[in-house]
Amino acid sequence: MEVIYERIYKKEIYNAAKIRGLFNRTLRLLERFLVLEMEKKEPQTQQTKVLSILRDRHLEKHFDSAAKRFETLSAKKVKSTSKDFLNYFLFHHEINEYFIAKDQHAFDENIQKKSDFLDLFYLIEKLKIACDMESRRGVSGGEYQCSFLDSMLEDIEEKSHVIRDQPLVSA
Repeated sequence: MEVIYERIYKKEIYNAAKIRGLFNRTLRLLERFLVLEMEKKEPQTQQTKVLSILRDRHLEKHFDSAAKRFETLSAKKVKSTSKDFLNYFLFHHEINEYFIAKDQHAFDENIQKKSDFLDLFYLIEKLKIACDMESRRGVSGGEYQCSFLDSMLEDIEEKSHVIRDQPLVSA
């Protein structure tokens, strides 16, 4: 570490605390960079964050075009993971919040879509967890309790016309 310190701080006496602080800040920057790189692979996630920022700043014209960009991105993508349903939920959450902020007293379908996508996200994640619990129970003999599973399965049967159209659930 002293060699690195001497290269960076040429005329200073070695200070261990200072170099540790520098390494710590460098690590935090690297972590931020990795998050940004990961987000490049998820444009829908990026777009929902952009919508949130634009809504908070009351940039209506930009919000509308960002919403259209999300819809364009989404039209090209098949909903194939629970993350996709989460992104759709977040998108409709932002649209709904935008609608509320405009203080409109009219019908808006986004609150229904927001609810539906949240249900699908939750359902898929809950079923994945239940399967994982069952698999681990078989391997390790551990006891797990998957709360609400029975009521969820009943709900799936009851609302099968909506849920069965989703490839992740019907598979």
